[in-house]
Amino acid sequence: MSQLEPNNITARLKERIAFERPVYTLDALAATQTTWQQTEEAWAEIQALNAREREYSERLISVVSYRIYVRKYHNVQPDMRIIHEDKMLTIRAIINNPRDEALIEILAEEEQS
Repeated sequence: MSQLEPNNITARLKERIAFERPVYTLDALAATQTTWQQTEEAWAEIQALNAREREYSERLISVVSYRIYVRKYHNVQPDMRIIHEDKMLTIRAIINNPRDEALIEILAEEEQS
């Protein structure tokens, strides 16, 4: 795991990401529709962790896992997603390290069919 030195945080957070939250509405047939609304942008450190393949509905899906660090003042929730360049990342875990008062760690995945 990468430990960021407090005085080196700004130099490490050099990727721009956007957080989106789901917005649920009902259509004319009372079915729930989900759209996504951008809530904020942030500077982040992004580390690709691993890639694997899994089968889903008789198709092979590639899954890439990432570790992302952002400053703690961002209001990140588990139901949000992250947009980075052309990638849409699903948040799998948000880790608040009590020894690090400046950053939160986010584990996220990108699925590619």
